[in-house]
Amino acid sequence: MLKQNRQTTYTHSLTITEKLVQHYANISGDHNPIHLDKETAQQAGFECPISHGVLNMALCLKAINPLLDTNEIIQSTHFRFLKPVYTNTTLQLHIQFNHSSNESSKIHISGQNMQQDTVLKGKAQISVIN
Repeated sequence: MLKQNRQTTYTHSLTITEKLVQHYANISGDHNPIHLDKETAQQAGFECPISHGVLNMALCLKAINPLLDTNEIIQSTHFRFLKPVYTNTTLQLHIQFNHSSNESSKIHISGQNMQQDTVLKGKAQISVIN
């Protein structure tokens, strides 16, 4: 059974640092210079280097995990990246639990940058393991 006494809405703040982006590039092997080099990012039309989309998604899931009970797992996810997330940016995450049944739940998540632009939206399906 899903956790019953959980709030339905949460907020979480996270900062995408250059160091975090560099670590992710090293782990993933994605050294595309738009993520690591200001000049290249600007030539590509960005203000400065941008974070990897999958890194942003992983950080969203990291924010969700502590909210789950020990018998709950993230079964599937779907994310849309709406605007670039620049390095050294703080994102405000809004996490909404929508209970479907005693065995599953959907989570909706959105992230806004410091200018209040929505930069990502996602959802996750939560299931109970026995």
